[in-house]
Amino acid sequence: MPSFASAESRFGNAAKILLDVDSTDDPTYGQQQLSFFNGAYNQHMYHPLLIFERHTGCLLAARLRRGTASSHARIVPLLLRILRRLLLEFPGVTWPFQSLFQTVARLGDTS
Repeated sequence: MPSFASAESRFGNAAKILLDVDSTDDPTYGQQQLSFFNGAYNQHMYHPLLIFERHTGCLLAARLRRGTASSHARIVPLLLRILRRLLLEFPGVTWPFQSLFQTVARLGDTS
């Protein structure tokens, strides 16, 4: 988050933070561990999950996943980690679904 915090100061105090969650294909060649054939992409690959902040384009999180992972696999744990940090780092930011984010963050709180 430090790089996002510095990017946020360059672009001014954003009134909203918009998360852009995307999965992409990363083709592999040979026998890399967790590289599997994905029929939807018709190739052996990794299937990384990326979370960007839409306004600044900053990459907030990335998770390398096996090639057979579905597009939505492991989104919730990654979002819980990101949301918890964003709520702490940017307390004054308006969230379109703030009560939902706070509820999700509480659900993931194991302390």
